[in-house]
Amino acid sequence: MLDAETPEANDWLAVNQLTVTEGVVIAVDYSASPPVVNIANIDTPRNATREQLVAVVLTCQDGCPIIRPGDYIEVAGEKVHEYLYIATSISR
Repeated sequence: MLDAETPEANDWLAVNQLTVTEGVVIAVDYSASPPVVNIANIDTPRNATREQLVAVVLTCQDGCPIIRPGDYIEVAGEKVHEYLYIATSISR
């Protein structure tokens, strides 16, 4: 949680790692533990290979909604790199 009243109390490294991405769900793998979805976001090229999709690991703390290919989702969580996010919450 970000402390706006006492900014010096914030862990800025942790705050900077919390990011949001969004895109269209291309594939869902509920057999993985934890489940993983692949999304195409604004930066994904047409006819992208699986390696060019963004992988989102579903570790939603309050439970994730049911996600299906074709859904448009917004993901909040940790950005590991451009092609990997660890989701703490997802909205459709």
